[in-house]
Amino acid sequence: MNKKLLIGLLMAICLAGNVLAIGSVDIVDTTVSLTAAPGSSTSTTMQVSNTGTETFNSVALSVTDLTGPATLSSSQVVLSPSPLALLASSSENPTVQVAVPSGQKAGTYTGIITAEYNSTNKDTSTLSLAVDSVEGLSVSAPSVEITQGSAGQVIMTVTNTGNHDATGVSWQVTTTPTTGSATLTPVANSGSINVAYGGNQEATLLFNVGGTQTAGTYSGVVTFTWGTTTAQVPITIVVKAPQY
Repeated sequence: MNKKLLIGLLMAICLAGNVLAIGSVDIVDTTVSLTAAPGSSTSTTMQVSNTGTETFNSVALSVTDLTGPATLSSSQVVLSPSPLALLASSSENPTVQVAVPSGQKAGTYTGIITAEYNSTNKDTSTLSLAVDSVEGLSVSAPSVEITQGSAGQVIMTVTNTGNHDATGVSWQVTTTPTTGSATLTPVANSGSINVAYGGNQEATLLFNVGGTQTAGTYSGVVTFTWGTTTAQVPITIVVKAPQY
């Protein structure tokens, strides 16, 4: 390398170092990392330093919205205390607290924290928040009437109350519908569906009712399973004689 160019680069680095050393605001943590479940709060501290020789009486702390699988508003983040008073060559450890709304979609969110005294004395850091996955289901099913000698169906509506897509939600008839000693067996006793985050999906239970099937009100139970989460729904089928 050209000797003059090398000397110039070294001088530039020294000068830059001198500029940063005079009244510089420095967020020591390049990334502030947190983990929380939906509907909870989490907090940690970060270190903000004044590496210069001048006292900064009012260093403002701010944060952007956090983006990721969805958006988490900056209003859910509290930086305290703010503003900070930083003596020369000193540090403070403000708290970073995040309140995660219920139902916040699972995944990793990032935003930018800024500590600013003025336009030439400020620093930024990345705020990283991991929102835990939570599974949840709710199921409903109306009662139905089926005439002897005909087919009918029970449509069960499954709602995803968790905070991520529900794939491979299995269902099983865990109590076969009965009335007295008579049973009513569905065409299929089990199945599987997917339910998008924040959405719902239908699962259908088919019945072929014979002409000699005992009339009456049949009651059973269907159980849905997603991971370690289960939800049960009672089903009611009223078998009626045909009207002539």
